Amino acid sequence: MYTHKNIGVFFDYSKRLIGVPCGEDEYGLIGLDIFFVLEPGCDDEELEAFILKLLGACYSKEYIPTEPTAIQKYTGIKSPITAVKNYGILNIDWLNGERYIFSPMKPDKQNRGGFVGAGGIEISVPINYKTGALALAFRHALKIAYEHTF
Repeated sequence: MYTHKNIGVFFDYSKRLIGVPCGEDEYGLIGLDIFFVLEPGCDDEELEAFILKLLGACYSKEYIPTEPTAIQKYTGIKSPITAVKNYGILNIDWLNGERYIFSPMKPDKQNRGGFVGAGGIEISVPINYKTGALALAFRHALKIAYEHTF
């Protein structure tokens, strides 16, 4: 049983969501080469189902370092740096069945194609959350990440 899961949710200017579940390599957690898409305008129930679907897909396949990344596959762009150029990202961590942590990210000006935390902001939701709490935390984190990206 895994004690930590991580998903990266890329978003574009229109707020289309491209979710990437994690797997692992010899160094730790890493995004798999699979993705799920959620279109803008979804309701809270659809958003929470999307998040849980992504978490359920973590570790669902072996990480293959020679495969293009999920965002490269989604965009059809060969360069990983160019593939993320028009996207922002936020991370969601699931920690040992205790809580979810939503971390808005921003483009890293020193590392082309990389992202760093947006001001150290983390939004925590307990594992026994009430319906709608995951969606509320996600929308808040997305708003922060979006403002730092576009």
